[in-house]
Amino acid sequence: MKLRKIDVSYGEKLLYPSKPTVVSAEHEGRIGAMLASWWTQLSFKPFYIGVAIGHERFTYKLVEKAGKFGLNFIGYKYVDKAPYLGDVSERFFKDKLRRGGFNIFKGDSLGVPLLEEAYLAIELDLVKKVSVGDHDLFVGEVRGIYALELFDENYVWKLDMIRPLFYMGRVRAGGKTFRRYSTWESAMYLDVEFAGGELANSHWRRHRVRREVIESLKKASPLELEDAVSMVKSILEKYGLDDSDVIYYIREAVYSGGAEIYGLDQSR
Repeated sequence: MKLRKIDVSYGEKLLYPSKPTVVSAEHEGRIGAMLASWWTQLSFKPFYIGVAIGHERFTYKLVEKAGKFGLNFIGYKYVDKAPYLGDVSERFFKDKLRRGGFNIFKGDSLGVPLLEEAYLAIELDLVKKVSVGDHDLFVGEVRGIYALELFDENYVWKLDMIRPLFYMGRVRAGGKTFRRYSTWESAMYLDVEFAGGELANSHWRRHRVRREVIESLKKASPLELEDAVSMVKSILEKYGLDDSDVIYYIREAVYSGGAEIYGLDQSR
């Protein structure tokens, strides 16, 4: 079957399903929450997660003023309560969480309001707000995590024990508009070896180069950019790599490895 070119205006629908999160926040005693499909982890260190929120949303105001927020992941068993999260605003439907049957607890780390019905709840400090078109991306640093013990020794979810809520977008039928949600009845697992077979040598070569650059620059820190470039060039030459990649490895050493380099363009 061949790929068919689709009108860009329909592209958003084809990005579904998504696993929405419930963004929660409180300011001056007013608690609000909303379903958000557009969220993602942004960084390991610091542990950053970003979520896109429209300007008109009441939750936008709460997060901005509180300077902290929660992310809550609920199971499909609460799908009938989803309209209280995605269809009405706390601005016009006061106390909507309680009226929708949700229960609130405050996180131990930041005191952020979180949902007792969540199987995973996260507290985040607001780090920055970035304009990304018709939404703003709220970047938060994770400060507290709470989860039902439905995971294995590797902290991987036991998917046969949870039925996550997935969102499929809006559909129309019979003159009405619906939000379509989904989940699964059973889970399939397949463990694929990490960089196995012919990939192993290439993977470990990449790992060695990255580690050597980070360790060398960190040990020699602080460095002027010119000296860092010279040091990394020699490392890349040793591995037969193009020295046009020098600046990318230096940035990796700074942002992921903690090296201090003077004169590096922070804007990237």
